[in-house]
Amino acid sequence: MKGFGLARGIQLGAGEVINGAGDFADASIERQLAYHPRDKG
Repeated sequence: MKGFGLARGIQLGAGEVINGAGDFADASIERQLAYHPRDKG
């Protein structure tokens, strides 16, 4: 979880991130790769 605010009843799977500001219930769940992309090197 990233951000601040009220976060109750949130369930995240492996590799999932929720970025909230205020009420996390209104935030969408994203894949962690959106914040830390893999190096293709």
